[in-house]
Amino acid sequence: MRLLRVRINGFKTFAEKTEFTLDGGFIAVVGPNGCGKSNLVDAILWGLGEGNSRHLRAATAQDVIFGGSSRRKAVSLAEVHLTFDNSDGGLPIGTSEVTISRRVTRGGDSAYAINRVDCRLRDIHDLLADSGLGRSGYAIVGQKEIDQALAASAEDRRAWIDEAAGVQRYRARKTESLRRLAQAKDHLQRIEDILSELESQREPLREEAEVAQRYRSVADALREIDLGLWLHELKEATREIDVQEQTIASSARAAADQARFADEIEAAARRLGEEIGDVESDLDTIRSLQQANLSAMERAEAEIRLADERLASLDQLECALRTEAEATDLAQLQKELEDARAEAEEARSQLEVAESTHSGSGSTVKGLTASLAEKESELRAARDAEQKRTRLLATAQHQQERSNLLRRELEGAQRGLPDLVDALDAATSELDQAQAALNLVLERKSTLEGDIAAARKKQDQSAEIIRGASHRRAVLDGRRRGIEATIAAHEGMTQGARAVIEAVEKGLLKDHYLPVGEAIETPVELAQAIEVALGAAVNDLIVDTDVAAKRAVEYLKSNRLGRATFQPIPLMRASVVSPDLRRVLAERGVVGRASDLLSYDERVRPVVESLLGRVVIVDDLDVALRLAKSSGWSRLVTLSGEVVHGSGAVTGGTQAKAGIGIVQRKAELASILAELDDMEAEVERARLDAEDSNRSYQELIQHVDALSAEERDARKSFDEAKDFHRTLQNERQELERSLQKIQSELSQLADANVEVGDALDLAPLEEERDRLMQELAAAREAANRAGSELEGLRRNHEAATERAHRARRRMEAATETEEKRGRRLELLDPERAAVREARARHEEAKAVAATALAAADARLAQAQERRKDLLQASLEKSEEARAARANLQSLQDTSMQAEIARARWETKRANAAQRLIEDFSLEMDEALAHPTVELPADAASTAARLRREMKSMGVVNLGAIEAYERLSERLDELTAQHHDVSEGAEQVRASIAELDKLTRTRFVDTFGLVQTAFSKQFDRLFGGGSGELRLSDPENVLESGIEIDVTLPGKKRQPLGLLSGGERSLCATAFLFSLLEVKPSPLVVLDEVDAPLDGRNVERFADLLRDFSEAMQFIVITHNPSTIERADVWLGVTMQEPGVSTLVPARFADRKVAAELVERVSKKGPESAPALI
Repeated sequence: MRLLRVRINGFKTFAEKTEFTLDGGFIAVVGPNGCGKSNLVDAILWGLGEGNSRHLRAATAQDVIFGGSSRRKAVSLAEVHLTFDNSDGGLPIGTSEVTISRRVTRGGDSAYAINRVDCRLRDIHDLLADSGLGRSGYAIVGQKEIDQALAASAEDRRAWIDEAAGVQRYRARKTESLRRLAQAKDHLQRIEDILSELESQREPLREEAEVAQRYRSVADALREIDLGLWLHELKEATREIDVQEQTIASSARAAADQARFADEIEAAARRLGEEIGDVESDLDTIRSLQQANLSAMERAEAEIRLADERLASLDQLECALRTEAEATDLAQLQKELEDARAEAEEARSQLEVAESTHSGSGSTVKGLTASLAEKESELRAARDAEQKRTRLLATAQHQQERSNLLRRELEGAQRGLPDLVDALDAATSELDQAQAALNLVLERKSTLEGDIAAARKKQDQSAEIIRGASHRRAVLDGRRRGIEATIAAHEGMTQGARAVIEAVEKGLLKDHYLPVGEAIETPVELAQAIEVALGAAVNDLIVDTDVAAKRAVEYLKSNRLGRATFQPIPLMRASVVSPDLRRVLAERGVVGRASDLLSYDERVRPVVESLLGRVVIVDDLDVALRLAKSSGWSRLVTLSGEVVHGSGAVTGGTQAKAGIGIVQRKAELASILAELDDMEAEVERARLDAEDSNRSYQELIQHVDALSAEERDARKSFDEAKDFHRTLQNERQELERSLQKIQSELSQLADANVEVGDALDLAPLEEERDRLMQELAAAREAANRAGSELEGLRRNHEAATERAHRARRRMEAATETEEKRGRRLELLDPERAAVREARARHEEAKAVAATALAAADARLAQAQERRKDLLQASLEKSEEARAARANLQSLQDTSMQAEIARARWETKRANAAQRLIEDFSLEMDEALAHPTVELPADAASTAARLRREMKSMGVVNLGAIEAYERLSERLDELTAQHHDVSEGAEQVRASIAELDKLTRTRFVDTFGLVQTAFSKQFDRLFGGGSGELRLSDPENVLESGIEIDVTLPGKKRQPLGLLSGGERSLCATAFLFSLLEVKPSPLVVLDEVDAPLDGRNVERFADLLRDFSEAMQFIVITHNPSTIERADVWLGVTMQEPGVSTLVPARFADRKVAAELVERVSKKGPESAPALI
């Protein structure tokens, strides 16, 4: 048995479909770290049925699905197909090839198949058991498992020996047998408890059954007497009701005439009341008018008083203004102003003369000073010119050459400046475009990130809806199954009805029997009311013919299976809706006639009409009590289950025992099925929404990734444009500074390029300077004297000017005050006239208001007199109406007495009819037409005696007869069941003993072989030393652990914990290969188990692999050149695309070529292996 082919799709990093054939015994899997080599091992392990996600290096089952990369989307499922060569029959299945398939989706759905036939995970485990590829096997081993082989406890290490011995299946069977044995013991205990309880009930129940038989015979005799008594009461009540109805009709006619007369009187009284109301309204209007006129008079008087006060105030103001004007002297102020102005003018004239004198002296000084400065300047300039003359002659040539050079540089810079400006403008435009592109990308990315958050929120909402709906669906589905099971078991039916149904199911009765409760469909809100309305009739059986009913009765009697009530369709008569019933149905609060509120087959209509045709469903008990005095119905049933009987009796409250009947069960089942359909639709909508959200989310993620790349490109372009723009700006600034510098230097050279004249004569200039200095000294002395005089005159002029200004300001203030006073006096007369005019208007308004007030007083007196007359007339009409109503009440009382009497007889008739319906199934029409039953004179006393006899029996359990029969049957069944379970338990114990014997034998034999093989493999791998396996508890072979004792070459025996990493790896390898030698595995996968080994040890390990590969198939993940060199086939795993593994198989027929490649791998490192392949 070998692994022929592996096909992987969507598993971890194997995103694409990857299929390869394994046609060698020794396959090396090579490739760089992180390329997915271990994922290949995980795929094989997962395909073989590994269920622990941690062993697959995954957090959840869905984590093995390829999750996407920077270039690829995530996939929706992962699948692995492993095809084995089974030509040697290594697997217990009749095909030469066996393909094991496994699939998982992101939705959590898992699928398994063997040879493309769906199966369970357990079926795969059972198929691979004892093949070396089981769950506890040693087919797939990594560094962790190699180390755990030594680090594990002795008990855990035993599992490897059990796998080699092939006893894992026996252990599983023993565990299952022990579980079954425990269940059998529990079952026996329960049966024994029930038997004990039922035995204690048998004798008391037998005695109750005998009492029940006597009770039935007495009840039958009483039933015959009650029928005659109730028929007599029904007919007597019917006659009395007719008499009372005639009395009610005559009283009603008289009351109608009296009511019309009373209405006419009351109408006249109401008209008088309306007139009184109109008069009252007029009175209110007149009083409002009075108040308004009175308020107007008061306002006019207040305005007049205000006008008088204002006139007095104006007179006082005029007097004050005139007194103030007389106190002001403008002529004196004018004289003071003219004197001040004359004084200031004289001071100004003196000042002008002094300023003229001082100005002449100053001008002379300034002229001489200027002439002296000019001469000194000429003298200095002449000296400087003479000194520079020689220097200028020396540098003139150099300046000319520098000027020419700078002009050429200036021309070149000016020519390049326009090009640089154009380039800078273009760079600025590119920078703006790059900035705009970057902003657009950032804005789109921000929008998409918001959309991603919304999509994620929608995903969470859909998932929450699905979880909630799934939970509710599970609850409803459980309730549905319970109700369906209850209906199927005919729970709640009487013994007789259930016996008939079971006889039909067994073929003992051929006719069709349909329970009434199953024949009708009712809305869930009406179910309780219909159940109560039907009562015990809900379990009646509808039959097509009376012959079928007879056959069923004979069957029940012959087999002593109880009683049942049958409803033969041809014998049923539908009730007619009477006028009284129609009136009741039209009342407020009435839901309807019970038979009209149901759905049923038209075939059973007569039965439904017979049972429910005169039953009325109402909202609540208040409505039922309100309608209790009406007629035409047999029962009033409320929605909550209360009943008002035709006799007037009221039934209600709560049931002593919780539970519902078949009608409510069916209604609830229909409601649950409808709700389940709605739930399925809701889940489907949520699932579709979740899929749409997931697709949108993935698309948005891809868009964001693409925008991130665009953002990087846009940001890069923006940075490049920004750098280029900054460079051009710097170049422009540098060029402009160069231009300024050149122009500045040219200007300086032009200023410095002066002509060089002849030598100057300085003596005349010095003599002229001395003369000017003497004249200047004399002129300065004269100017100082004139300045002192000028300063005194200036102070006199400023004082005189200030006095003139003060006089002018006083004059202006007095003039302005006089003008304001005059204007105010001019305004007093118009204001006084306006106040007098307003006072006159208020006097006129006061007179008008007084006149209107007098008229309103007169109207008020007239209206009050009119109201008095109307009140007297209204009082008289009210007295007449009261007398008419008293007469009407008397007539109504007479009618009421007749109504009460009729209601009393109707109650008696309804009670009798109800008892006849309930006890004798006689409708009222049938009862009235029924012949009178001849009764003895002492019928009532006989009935009383029979009731006393029944009462003396106490509480009688009428179901005791059927219960006693069922109890006896149940005891017989449990006794037989106890015997069967006891025999089964003994068989299980024998099976466990046989399994223990077989397990012990096979384990001991296999352990001995593994001991020998371990010693041999240890010696081969270590080149000496000794290794030994022993039982930790030889006395308990079935539970004993496995201990390992080793002695390395040249060393003493030491514990496993003190071995080095390489020594532990070799020791564990020896243990593994000893197991493989005893029980070869068709496939062994080793994941870098040679990593801790050094040179010589690796060669020994590789040689051992090579030898074992003749009989077994090895897949080895390795980086070691020695191991790679000895492999028949290489499987190169690479990751040419980030996050996606690619498999490249290669076979080397020439070992020399392989050796050369291995040498190159050893030099360049294991990462070069895929590239070489």
